Order: sequence, then structure tokens, then C-alpha cells
Amino acid sequence: MKNGIQDDLPQRFLKSVTKEGLILSNEKILVAFSGGADSVALLSVLKKISSDLNLKIFAAHLNHGIRGIEADRDEDFCRNICQKMDVPFESRYVSVPEEAKRTGQGLEACARKIRYDFLFETAEKFKCNKIATAHHADDNIETVLLHIIRGTGLKGLVGIPPKRGNIIRPLLIFRKKELIKYLENEGLDFVYDSTNSDLELTRNKIRHKLLSTVYEINPRADTAFSNMSKLVEEDNKFLTTLAEGINKKATLSELKSLPLPLLSRFLQIRFFECIKKIQLNGEEKNKCLQLSFIHLTPVIDYIKNGKGNASFALPGKITAHISSAGAHFLYSEEEKKQDFNIPLKMGENNISQCLCKILITNDKNVADEWQNIYKLSILVSVNFDTIIFGKEISLFARNSKSGDSYVYNGHTRNVRRKLIDLKIPSHLRKKIPCICDSDGIIFVPNLKIADRVKPVKGKEKLYIVYTDVKNPECFKI
Repeated sequence: MKNGIQDDLPQRFLKSVTKEGLILSNEKILVAFSGGADSVALLSVLKKISSDLNLKIFAAHLNHGIRGIEADRDEDFCRNICQKMDVPFESRYVSVPEEAKRTGQGLEACARKIRYDFLFETAEKFKCNKIATAHHADDNIETVLLHIIRGTGLKGLVGIPPKRGNIIRPLLIFRKKELIKYLENEGLDFVYDSTNSDLELTRNKIRHKLLSTVYEINPRADTAFSNMSKLVEEDNKFLTTLAEGINKKATLSELKSLPLPLLSRFLQIRFFECIKKIQLNGEEKNKCLQLSFIHLTPVIDYIKNGKGNASFALPGKITAHISSAGAHFLYSEEEKKQDFNIPLKMGENNISQCLCKILITNDKNVADEWQNIYKLSILVSVNFDTIIFGKEISLFARNSKSGDSYVYNGHTRNVRRKLIDLKIPSHLRKKIPCICDSDGIIFVPNLKIADRVKPVKGKEKLYIVYTDVKNPECFKI
């Protein structure tokens, strides 16, 4: 076509992507190419403006193995149209149903993960700066409506962002009917995914039953939703900035005083900080990205109304520990790895499992010097004769266990209960080692020396210095 309003669509596209900084000159762009109307329009428009910005365009198509012959038809169509447009093409076949069954994921979530993994790998292969997807204005409205129906906060009202990392959505300013009209005018074919008619899928119900009503009420609903998303995004950014300024070590009483919008964001920030510190596989990362207000609701309720310590399981095997010391997030698998039983030698002992150091010496001057160097440390002494067998000391450090107890000051003391009394959070209690000999515990930092190894007047002493500069909250005496 060379008449009518659609003639200016590529120029409107060019003006938008340059103004918003979505695409820069001399970039390589990988198009997520399904062969549907949206992605064909995106590929065509990018090719049209490629000379203006000196762009190199590539295409990637994933065959999900869901629709059999129809899916194979789509892959062949995509390959052929890329050949006609002189666009380098990459495709891959993955049986999403089989993978979803293997991983226990939902079909839609599994397909999304596989699709983006494929796109990132292909972008790296072609050395592309950006990955462009064909989301448009109608998709944005559908997404916001879906979030509202499921119950969302401000983040869900933001809708589809034009850019996230190196992924761009340059068609968000266009409606679906504009893209269809453009294809008709250009004489370009596209394929139709039969699953888009399946009204068992929630998004399809919104697309086919709600969207037309929305536009009937407001013919410029796309502009209205876009404006709302921009305003909400600014509000969300402002609140997030405030939450980022909250002390990471805020106590429980300080967290209780926070208004809900700041508390929920504070917890989200701490959660994702925990994620960044650990190595997760793709499936676990995907679960972490699903964190929502629903997951945090019990945590928030406990902070506001609970008493004592509590732990909450969150997506991605993350555990939130709530105590008087505040909120702390740990990777559950890492917590399991904290089990240890390490022989102690004379001199310095590094216990990597709980990030502490233990000095064993019979020289008081060495012990005092160590304690002067490490201000956060605990020095105790025991009867040298009870620890030494021959020329060797008989000591080891291990993690605390349920039911641990030992006798000091004439009474049997439960280790866990005494540390709770000292208000040491549960996640830190696990980092305090029990120092033992062959007969059991002789000392736990913050508690007392066992009666059976107490120094005896006139007898030689053995000095034990415990320090933990990584976890200063462990020190309560």
C-alpha cells in the first residue's frame, strides 16, 4: 500500500525508538520471531529503518513442540520470510511439555523460561546488543488487566516495560489493528497460532472478551493505560528509593513502625539481595522472579503482629528469618551446608562454615594480643590438663544441634534456649560453634565454660579466643 495513514508507521517507529533510547546507531538487534502478525511487523519495520541507524537485524524462532505440524509450519514460514528479507535466522526445537513435566513447572512458565534462555544464547552467538520482542499496546492492557484480576500492587499496574536490561519492546506505542493494517498494506503474510483461540487460557479470555469492551468504553484506552503506567512507575520508583534507604540491619521494632508500602519493598529488596549472593540454576531463578506480595503477606503480618522468632519459606528455597534483630534472608540449601565438625589445633583455626576464627594457645600474652586485634572477640580459659592428651589437644568445633546442653554454674543448660534468651536470631545461632572435647561441649560463645573443664588454681591454663567479624550480632556479652 502506498496510501493512507499506515504509510508513516515506520517513521513513527523510528522517532519513538530514538527518542526513548531503545535503539542506538550501529547496533545489532535480535528479533524474537514467532511468525505471527506482531513479530512479522516488527521484523519488517526494523529492516525498513535499519539503513537510517546502520542496524544489523537477526531473527530467532523457538519451536515449542506443542502444536505438532502447525508448529513445524510456523518454523518453515519464519525461515522463508527471513530468507526473503535477507535476515540471518536461528531456530531451535524444544519439547516444552516434556520439559515442564520433568521440572514440575506450569506449561506457560516453562515455555517462557526456555524461550528467553534461547534468545539470550542466540543474542550472544550473533553478538547482538538488544533483543526485541513484539509486545504492543493491546498486550500491555491485557497484562495490566491480568495483574488487576490476580490482585496487584503498583508494580503490576506499570504493565510491560519498554526496556528491561537488553530486552526492548519497541511496538508498545502501536495497537494490534495498526500492525495488521501495516502488514496488509505491505503485502506481508503471517501465521496464526491456534492456541490464541483457546478460551481456557486466562489471557485469551481477556483478549477476546474484555479488551473489546475496554475500547468500547474508551476508544483511546491504549493511551490511557500507557499514561497510567508511566505515572504509577514514577510512584513505584519513589517508594522503592525510600525503601532502599532503610537500614539493612533495622530491628524488628523499627520494621514494625514502617508503613506497609515501605516494609513490603524493603523485604523485596532484601530478598533479591540474597538471590544475588548465591548460584541458582535457571529453574530456581525463575521461581525467585515469581516473588509477589502474596508470598510476603505472612512475613509482613508476623512483623506487624507476631512475637518471638519465626521463619518463612519463600520461592527459590529462600527462607526469611524474623527475630528481634530484624529480617534476614538465607538460601535454604546453604543453611543445610552449615553442618561441620572440625578438629582444632594449637594456634589459629579458621571455621569457614560459620565465618569465624578460634585461637587455641597456652600463652596468655598471645591471647590478649589476639583479643586486642579483634575487638569483637571472647576470651576464656580452661584447665590445660583436662584438654591435653599426651602432646595433642582433644578439641573440635561443630555446629549446634537440637537438644544440645552442658553443665555450667552447677546446672544443665540448654544451648538453644540460652541463646534465645540472649535474643540472638535463629539464623545467627546456627553460626555460633560449639567447642567440644570427646566428652561433649566445653564452651559455647556467649555462654560459660563447662564446670568439668574450669581452670584450677595452680594448674596451667589453655586459652580459647573466639572471634566473628562477619557476624557481629553474634556477640551478646
